[in-house]
Amino acid sequence: MTGRLAPPVVLDGRYELGDLIAEGGMAQVRHGRDLKLKRDVAIKILRAQFAASPEFLDRFHREAELAAQLSHPYLVNVFDVGQEGDTHFIVMELLPGRTLKDLVADGPLPLERAVELTREVALGMAFAHQRGLVHRDLKPQNILLSTTGHAKVADFGLAQAGESAQLTQPGTVWGTVQYISPEQAQGLPADARSDVYALGAILYELLTGQTPYDGATPASIMMKHVYDPPPDAALGNPAVPAAAARVAQRAMAKAPADRFATMDALAVALADVRDAAIAETAAWSVAPRTRPGGTAPSPATPRDDVTRVISSPAGPTVVRPTPAPVGRPSVAPRRPTRQRNRRAPLLLAGGLLLFFALMALGGLMARQLVGGAAAPRATATVRPAGSPTAQPPTPSPTAVMLAVPNVLGQPVATAQARLATVGLSSETVEDFNRDVAAGLVAAQEPNANAQLEQGKTVKLTVSRGPQRVAVPNVVGMSFRDANGELTRAGFTVKRQEGYNSRPVETVYEQRPAAAEQAVPGSEITLLVSLGRDLVAVPQLRGLTEEAARQRLTALGLQTTVQSVLDSSVQVGQVSTQSPPPNEQVDRGSTVIVGVVRPGAVTATSVPATPTPRPAATATAVAPTATLRTNAGGQAPPGQQGR
Repeated sequence: MTGRLAPPVVLDGRYELGDLIAEGGMAQVRHGRDLKLKRDVAIKILRAQFAASPEFLDRFHREAELAAQLSHPYLVNVFDVGQEGDTHFIVMELLPGRTLKDLVADGPLPLERAVELTREVALGMAFAHQRGLVHRDLKPQNILLSTTGHAKVADFGLAQAGESAQLTQPGTVWGTVQYISPEQAQGLPADARSDVYALGAILYELLTGQTPYDGATPASIMMKHVYDPPPDAALGNPAVPAAAARVAQRAMAKAPADRFATMDALAVALADVRDAAIAETAAWSVAPRTRPGGTAPSPATPRDDVTRVISSPAGPTVVRPTPAPVGRPSVAPRRPTRQRNRRAPLLLAGGLLLFFALMALGGLMARQLVGGAAAPRATATVRPAGSPTAQPPTPSPTAVMLAVPNVLGQPVATAQARLATVGLSSETVEDFNRDVAAGLVAAQEPNANAQLEQGKTVKLTVSRGPQRVAVPNVVGMSFRDANGELTRAGFTVKRQEGYNSRPVETVYEQRPAAAEQAVPGSEITLLVSLGRDLVAVPQLRGLTEEAARQRLTALGLQTTVQSVLDSSVQVGQVSTQSPPPNEQVDRGSTVIVGVVRPGAVTATSVPATPTPRPAATATAVAPTATLRTNAGGQAPPGQQGR
């Protein structure tokens, strides 16, 4: 290994640090050597400002250890996570170092390559999601390429720990603005469908060579993720087929319920696009027709004696080549005898047909002269054998025939403008469609590439999005009953648990809420009660105000401080508390503590016996006329003189 530090730095007595490979906002990556297993590795070292946060480190180590348990061909292998003094690090599989961002820097990728790389990422992420790991910061920079060119996703631990760290920084969001989901941009929780959105943005970039949204500031880009409709990759790159563009748009739907429900579903859709592209490529590579002798003319050597058929709106036109002169230019070539002999029967047949046609015409004229006003007899039309009974209308000689453009998946205004540009009008109807986002063209008639006379109308079916129904109200039901109710209504159910005053196993909240509109088949999250989260109030009397606060905070309790006068404890110490010690209260409840403040007091200021804690309002015995009261005019609650 070149550029090795001198003297070598070895982490945890095992991993020797080498050259710097890459740097990011949260960590730097160094080439390393596992001295125990004798292999090269990549070592990611956290920056000092993140290593100083206990909350960040706890989440980082936990998630990195979970990532180390994942083994999948499309995920970067995590070998170890450790600490050496203040240095926290992850030991990972060493890859060549080229990322998906480096690959797309040269421009859009070929369709099959872009779709296949995205599908590999989807399969790897599906594996991680099934084991409870959500990335939350999926981007091309976090997707490495193996030596064989396959995609591998990295940085699970960093992404999740980073999102946890934002909780201590109000007003911040976690994620990269070019790929951030609308819910993350608004500071809402992220889940597996947030990764689906990010991968849709990555697919758009691979297909077009540019990120889906751009802006002067990160804030403006985030607002576009929240409010602007998903962009059409076919507009960013006309070579992108509509099917691929629709997949990217659905993955980037604003509402999580409108996206692909899982990464597996996205991978299936990408496989369909890939297979269709392969089939279309195969259709264009059909072998040339063979000649009567059984051999095909080489495409590299065009032949002048091949008859060509040229398609046109009026039908095929046969163009036969002019034979090249043979011999001296002044001597016309003689026609072969066989060709003259072939023409003789044709001339004879033509003469006979002309004779019988003249005879029939003469007979018809004679009948008209003799019959006078007699009604004409119906005649049958004789058609050649095998001919169709009806012919399509032939356009007028002056009609201009146009190829109908493909406007599927485009916003309706864009589709209408495109049709008008080529000289076609349009009419629209709306219908629900689960697979096409609202406002986009879901169907067109005639289909793309059909021939249509200039000025004619193309019928566009515009998607209204998936049909939504009201979500049933299941709050207050047992989880079993609520799950059955929602399943019968066509929804899927996700269970989350939390402490609540409702009985155990009772639903205390649902998302979306009751009566909100949701797509059948979408996911409804039910928050199920674990019962009350009770904690015993500690003894606080005699503690300083700061010590009392710390003890209550450690138990998950809130603190409200009031000033009291009490000669039995020192100034600055707790004299009273409400609720009293050892009483069971809900975690998160508020404990009111009375802290002695400087002031003149006498022995009679404190009652000889404790005042019992009343059920409703708390009233203290006033020692003198100088007793301080709270803002409501009542004495501080609790027991005094204990």
